[in-house]
Amino acid sequence: MQQSGVPNVGVDDHVDKGVMASLYRHVIEGQMSCLEEMKEHRDILNEDIFLYGTTTCSCVERFEEHPLTPDQLSEDYRFLNSIQSGVCPHYSPQDSSNIRLGSKRLVHAAVTVGHMRVLQYLADHGCDLDAQTEGSHYTPILLAVKKKPSRNYQIPHIS
Repeated sequence: MQQSGVPNVGVDDHVDKGVMASLYRHVIEGQMSCLEEMKEHRDILNEDIFLYGTTTCSCVERFEEHPLTPDQLSEDYRFLNSIQSGVCPHYSPQDSSNIRLGSKRLVHAAVTVGHMRVLQYLADHGCDLDAQTEGSHYTPILLAVKKKPSRNYQIPHIS
């Protein structure tokens, strides 16, 4: 189901963007209820969350790194709207030469907020802990190292 105005450049759009936005929100907020929701949607836990942006805005980079600090976590949830629509606010379907694709997975989100129980659940259910984001090629461990240290954050160790 191709969304009107959203480019199709080889991206599988079988995943419900609303479900992905909900899962993402629960992970970054550290809500344990996300484990129940994840059980319902096991088939999409290792799927990419895509965001189309432009080469002239920083939305793709910010999306792939979001959230790295507590300020970014609560700054404005615009990424949730972007995940649901699949595009950043600067994207224009008329300018197809200016498209930039970004992605991340739930493992990236879990590691950036230090949500270890969720990260362990994702690992236990076969999610790729070496998955790279589309734009910046971040892996979960690179995001963990890049994250600014806080007293409650530990670099994840998954067995």
